[in-house]
Amino acid sequence: MLRKRTTGPGVPGPTGRPVRPVKEQEPPEWRITPTRLSRAAFELAREHRRIEHLPTKAQWRTMAGFDGRAPSTYDLDLAVKWMPEATRAGLPDGADGLRFTHAGGELVVLPDGCGFAL
Repeated sequence: MLRKRTTGPGVPGPTGRPVRPVKEQEPPEWRITPTRLSRAAFELAREHRRIEHLPTKAQWRTMAGFDGRAPSTYDLDLAVKWMPEATRAGLPDGADGLRFTHAGGELVVLPDGCGFAL
């Protein structure tokens, strides 16, 4: 059976040329640019006295994404500091979080890049 090439009432199919999906553009404030990464690296180097561990790549990228300032080590031990219930599971013993301030407040980033607000 021959199929009609035009669409009309009752004929399924797209009209005209197929439309290619366009990549979603991120808002500029969420882009992790080389400038933001270098600024975060500079902050980590400048505040090295307050950081007792080597931050992971995920912690560094999260700090750059939030445009973080004044980083320090946050001990992820329940006996020492407060932590939300959801983040307690699956943390290795002796893990350290990266605490920093940003425009919205204070944030603690876990070694995998997730975090919680203080």
